[in-house]
Amino acid sequence: MEHKISKISQGKAYPYNPITERFEGEIEEKRAWVNDFYRSIGYSLFLANQENDTSLRQSYILLDNAVEQLLKSYLKNVTKIKSEKNEIQFDSLISKAMDNIENSNEILERILEYHKTRNKLYHSSVYLSISKSRFLDYLDDVFLLCKLMGFENISDIISEEFSKIMQQLSNNRTEMRYQSLKQIGDKLKDNFGITPGNCQGDILLGNIPGDSFGAIDATKTLFYGIFGREEVNGKKARVLEIIEANEENAFHSFFISHANSVTWYCLYNCFWSKWGEGEKRDIQQIRELIRQNEDKIDYKVDYIRKGFFQNAFDSYFTGESI
Repeated sequence: MEHKISKISQGKAYPYNPITERFEGEIEEKRAWVNDFYRSIGYSLFLANQENDTSLRQSYILLDNAVEQLLKSYLKNVTKIKSEKNEIQFDSLISKAMDNIENSNEILERILEYHKTRNKLYHSSVYLSISKSRFLDYLDDVFLLCKLMGFENISDIISEEFSKIMQQLSNNRTEMRYQSLKQIGDKLKDNFGITPGNCQGDILLGNIPGDSFGAIDATKTLFYGIFGREEVNGKKARVLEIIEANEENAFHSFFISHANSVTWYCLYNCFWSKWGEGEKRDIQQIRELIRQNEDKIDYKVDYIRKGFFQNAFDSYFTGESI
């Protein structure tokens, strides 16, 4: 096998790494099929960590597919075995791998069994699920097989790939949150004439979404605190009510701030009414409180499409997925 090749340089022997097609001591540059394998395993691990039946099934299928592609690429590119067909049956693939990867028989026999489980998950007409422990058993054997094939630091590399996926997900959520907050900021600026160049300030959840009683209490607390502060152009508070337009069950959200503050408290999706008409009692309570203090409050109403700023707040607190 090509594992035996070595290179002599300055009196030292450098073994050949068939995975990178380079001699140790030289700069490593992973080949495309190797990088694809690492990424596939990373995504498979990400899915498994969601720990629901759907993601576990898909993670197991993706892991098995990655192993199959790895073996095909390894036999073609490293051991230089040519197949008469473009596709090799999995049983034949396992047999060829046993012949070309030393001490691999027991592991590959288990992988063959894992593959049979994958076929059941993929092709069965009845609903089947897979446990995370079964997935992890398969993954452990994949790591063992990779070490026999010449992969180095396989566990560390997969952990790094998994971390990249999580970081990208975090970056995507951060960008979505930034864009959503910017949309809210634009609404506040448009309604209250805030100079476009100025920052509208912080936007904070003022209450748990869906809790109308808590939202009413929070509104009273905010108003009574704000009313004790100074006036700005004859007003003490700013309130923007935003309603989902053209929705039968339309949510109402309220943004509340002192007239000279850059901090806004948002009562997000705490109230709803038919077609946004605001006929429900809890919304009427908020509006009556505003009416009773209209001399102190700069009150505006605006409309948005459903989900306009859904991503502005952490899904942990809103109960919504991003």
